[in-house]
Amino acid sequence: MIVDDLEYAGPPGDPREHWQQLVTAELELSARLCTATERVADLMAARQDLADTLAQAVNWVPAPAIPLSSLPVVQANAGPEPAIGGLAYCWAIQRVTVGPLGATTDAVTIYKGRSSADVLSVNALFTFAGAAGAYATWSPGRTGAILKPNEHLIAAGTITGTNPVLTWDVLVVDQDALHLFLL
Repeated sequence: MIVDDLEYAGPPGDPREHWQQLVTAELELSARLCTATERVADLMAARQDLADTLAQAVNWVPAPAIPLSSLPVVQANAGPEPAIGGLAYCWAIQRVTVGPLGATTDAVTIYKGRSSADVLSVNALFTFAGAAGAYATWSPGRTGAILKPNEHLIAAGTITGTNPVLTWDVLVVDQDALHLFLL
């Protein structure tokens, strides 16, 4: 037997017992390592599932330009529609541009709400102002301005520029996955 041929330098007692303890410890360590590796693999798979869910639940759509010839403006298609076929969506506003501004006194505030009755300071998102002929842009960040189903982007204020318009970019998010998008 190999153990008999080796020179023993371990603790006092039977060397076979010491070797058995070492082999047992090594097997336990290997088993723990396998379990930890499996847990890491499970976590990686769960992360991939989350990424796949978000990839299916978040899409960019071209948002309609909103003419600002008379304010306040509540555009019927300037927000997510109510649930259709059991699915509800939210819009995550990524960028809003207003212009051209006509004078330094021009100020257009955007609000979120359901009607012009919601043009209240508590619903204000951002106010655009700038030099004559300028376009003012607001980028609220990925999750800075979310419109829920039946909420709309409302513009109010004073603008004297020629053919002023509000343009914007949005991400459409499946409402069931909104909590994942907000992480």
